[in-house]
Amino acid sequence: MKTLLIIVLSMTMSSTRAQEKNIVQIGPKGGIVKTIQNYNIELLNSVSIIYVYIYDKSLNAVSNDGVLREIVFCYPYDECLNKPLTTMGKNGFTVSVANPRFDYCDITLIINGIPVKAKFMNSTNIAEKN
Repeated sequence: MKTLLIIVLSMTMSSTRAQEKNIVQIGPKGGIVKTIQNYNIELLNSVSIIYVYIYDKSLNAVSNDGVLREIVFCYPYDECLNKPLTTMGKNGFTVSVANPRFDYCDITLIINGIPVKAKFMNSTNIAEKN
């Protein structure tokens, strides 16, 4: 009985840990948030425009003033396109998306000389005509 209880408890704990890893954090603007070093980067994908916001660990806005930035869109068959991000507001950036069928994008922000990089999978669901 004791062995069975230990097995059940360890399976429950393993299951809980696996579920925690799959939790997607939603940011203040409704986008997906990734924590990188001391920053949170939020990406909001509206198909034709990408919005990026930077926050500290407590999700307080971090100024985009003086931040160097770039986004790389990667498509099937290892084709990638680099684009600059345009500053928007106090802590945001934006970029137009010419082809919304990218697999993922890599965002690089250099904040106070420190590179902060995040990878986001394409979260839009684009239906294709057969």
